[in-house]
Amino acid sequence: MEAQKTLLRSAQKECFNEEGRKSLKNFQVFTDNDGILRLKSRIANEDELPEFIAPLILPPKHLVIKRLIEQEHLVHKHAGTSILTILRERFWIIKGRRTISSVIRDCIICKRQKTKNLEVPISTSASRSNQTISSI
Repeated sequence: MEAQKTLLRSAQKECFNEEGRKSLKNFQVFTDNDGILRLKSRIANEDELPEFIAPLILPPKHLVIKRLIEQEHLVHKHAGTSILTILRERFWIIKGRRTISSVIRDCIICKRQKTKNLEVPISTSASRSNQTISSI
């Protein structure tokens, strides 16, 4: 868990520098005691976990975030974009649905299951009447 926090903190520092902070202007963001950016949510129930009340805010295009999504995708048996609800219990990924869709689009197993079988049309008797054997 501590290693995960360190990776996520470094991803935040890389993506949310002075220029990247502009993408956070629509969110209420604060820094916790560990130096991690968190989102102030409207949930104020004290019975919930602190990660649920104030999730970590994560950039959409960082490799660490994509690996985190891939891991959850595999753990939950190749679930679709519903992974977003699972991840939102702990994290807030900016443009989350789009980011998750791009990761799922690259999953080979999901691509194989999505393919459609080729259907060969059944020939009718009318098309056979046009086919004649030519004699020499």
